[in-house]
Amino acid sequence: MGKWEDGKHHYVFLTLALCSCLLIFLTSQLLLLLSGCGYHFSSLSPVSLPQGYSCLYISRVVNPSQESWLEPKIRSYLRDELTRRGQVRWVSKDKAEILVRINIKEFSTASVKGENDLSVKYVAQVVLEVLMFSARDKTLIWTSGQITGNKSYYNENEKKEAAEQAVEKALELVVDRLGNGF
Repeated sequence: MGKWEDGKHHYVFLTLALCSCLLIFLTSQLLLLLSGCGYHFSSLSPVSLPQGYSCLYISRVVNPSQESWLEPKIRSYLRDELTRRGQVRWVSKDKAEILVRINIKEFSTASVKGENDLSVKYVAQVVLEVLMFSARDKTLIWTSGQITGNKSYYNENEKKEAAEQAVEKALELVVDRLGNGF
């Protein structure tokens, strides 16, 4: 009986190992197939600015909330995301081709509880809009429209991190929209 059990465990181990290898192989083939069809993950796709511009300056962040950390976080993350995914240069206002304005429409952290749910969940949410203006004549050349980013969390200790992730998610969506062309 001992030999049968040892053989059975060996068989189960080999089966699991084979299934794992097969899953890895199929996943890699699927990713290759999708990339060959022109599909791409939007957070990795490059962005181009309108009219071939490349020199940007963030001229203003309108922040009606009491959250003083929001403005520097938004400035920093948008700069990083556009730099990572675009052919952009950040310059002084007098050398900019595009002036960027960010309007924070709403920022909130609130508890959410279902009708029959005994647990309490919280949600951090930011609604914002990014506008790009020609530095030369101040005309609007692109707007993201209103974009919402949110992140759930379960206790007050996670609030700040969830709020930052909601902001990052919103700004990634802004750059994704910018990457979808003009």
